[in-house]
Amino acid sequence: MMNNYEIDETAWKKNFSDTLQRLMGKRNISINKLAAEILVDPKSIRNYIDKKSVPSAIILKKLADYFEVSTDSLIQSQDRFSGQTIAALAVILRDFDVSLVKADKDAVTLQFNDNVLAAILEELYFSRGKTDYAEIVETLSLHYGSMQTMNQHLVDYITFRNLMRHEYIYHGLEDDIAVYQDMDGNECYGMDAYTVEKIEKREEEWENMSQAEQSAWYQKYQNRTEKSDDTDAAKD
Repeated sequence: MMNNYEIDETAWKKNFSDTLQRLMGKRNISINKLAAEILVDPKSIRNYIDKKSVPSAIILKKLADYFEVSTDSLIQSQDRFSGQTIAALAVILRDFDVSLVKADKDAVTLQFNDNVLAAILEELYFSRGKTDYAEIVETLSLHYGSMQTMNQHLVDYITFRNLMRHEYIYHGLEDDIAVYQDMDGNECYGMDAYTVEKIEKREEEWENMSQAEQSAWYQKYQNRTEKSDDTDAAKD
């Protein structure tokens, strides 16, 4: 049985060779070009690929900086983050607050409000590099499900539909609904008969609409809201 302090040099050289070739392939860079870029002897790069030797700490650092990866990722198995791990991270993502910083039809930029989650994603980035990180984020988005934006936040599809229903039923009635606390400190709502009738009517209308009709209403509602916000901002 191998002791903890012993290293399987054959496996070490093979893993490093595989990793280096993978990184060079993504950059489409030759041995001579890489050697010139990091100022080392081309024979050294060839020996790494041929599994004859491994780099010193200084050359390891040069390679890590050049390929924009961590030194750890150069000497560890590339199976460090498996599909199961990525799926688990997707579940973690659901449990943290994610703010929408910028969105358009082609891209969404997120700001992760939890430091732990930010650290996880940072580790993914530095351990796998820019290209792998982009692929990981894409995989995460697939596991994450169909996400929607609501009030500058990402929410899952079911929550989005429920919030959409809430907006339809209660929009414009905020001033007609009084909020107070009962004797036990519980939040209660009070409204007149007209408001109750209005809410019941909207609930029935919503249930009789198709999802396409619901989505179309919400899009128009959002457009009106955004125009109103822009007008208010211009006045200020």
